Amino acid sequence: MRTVAATAASLTVVIPATVKEPCVGAELPPPPKPSEKDYQVFGARQTAKLELCEGKRALAVDTMELHNRYVDGLQNKLDPAPWWARVFRKH
Repeated sequence: MRTVAATAASLTVVIPATVKEPCVGAELPPPPKPSEKDYQVFGARQTAKLELCEGKRALAVDTMELHNRYVDGLQNKLDPAPWWARVFRKH
């Protein structure tokens, strides 16, 4: 489950702590002579680790995009209106 939450007033973005954990690969098959089954299990575990890491990467990108959206919105509110908008503004 990918969830990103933000508070617009302080422009802070909160992400789960698991996203900050490093991505690690699966353990290699045990020596001295791993069997074909050992390598198949390793492949399945490595695929699962890669999918988990991809989820973390996607969440980081979503977080950055959400933060940028809030910053852009704030910037638009802080920028003065163009001269023509101020002249023709309805009072």
